[in-house]
Amino acid sequence: MSSSSEGTSDLPDHPSLPHGGAIERVPESGLVIATLPAEDDSIPEAWRAWVDESPSDSARPMVAITFHRAHVVWRPGRAVVVAAADRIESAKAAVVEGARHEAALSDIEHAMAAGWGDLEVDAEDAFEVEAMSPARRRELKRRYRRTVELRAKLVRMAPYLLSPIVHPPTLGSQIADRWRERLRMEARYEAVTAQLEVHHDVYDACGQRSSDSRLARSGHALEWAILVVLGFQSLMWLFEILSGLSAD
Repeated sequence: MSSSSEGTSDLPDHPSLPHGGAIERVPESGLVIATLPAEDDSIPEAWRAWVDESPSDSARPMVAITFHRAHVVWRPGRAVVVAAADRIESAKAAVVEGARHEAALSDIEHAMAAGWGDLEVDAEDAFEVEAMSPARRRELKRRYRRTVELRAKLVRMAPYLLSPIVHPPTLGSQIADRWRERLRMEARYEAVTAQLEVHHDVYDACGQRSSDSRLARSGHALEWAILVVLGFQSLMWLFEILSGLSAD
């Protein structure tokens, strides 16, 4: 990652960087972050406006965090950190990690919100044992796999979202604690966990019904095969009996 604005033509327009300032793009968190030296007791208004004008389609308001002359402002897509030179890396790392988990949690929430309509329709198949078309079975399988992937993604976030307060506290840990509090991440985690459980239960039941249906069809096919074999054997025995009577 670049440590300054030089050679980063893909970065959005931004206020003039003071001496010692830097701006960089962090792809894994979807963030453009500026770090400024702690010359002031707050973030300059021009940089606050730059963060607030983030083009992200999220309606989330700007979050501001202050600890011991270290300042952070963030909206999805942009952030500014002001801190002393020996503390700025710790503060920046906490913001990058927080933004990454916020983006992942928001993605899961959006996926859940978009999936309720399908779930209401698919729930009917959780109680049906009738034959299911291959296309329908593939669609339910895809949604079940997507639900499992989202649950796994959420579980991987749990150590961060449910992390206890670190002792002794550091600047990074205090920013992380305040970040989770301001963004209600623990409550959101619990809500989306409950939603994923509902989705998982429905699609697990759909899979079970589909399996039962296929087993039932296989059992019927086997029964018919046995009847055909028995019928053929009966005809053979009848033929042998009639042949024996004719010979007599």
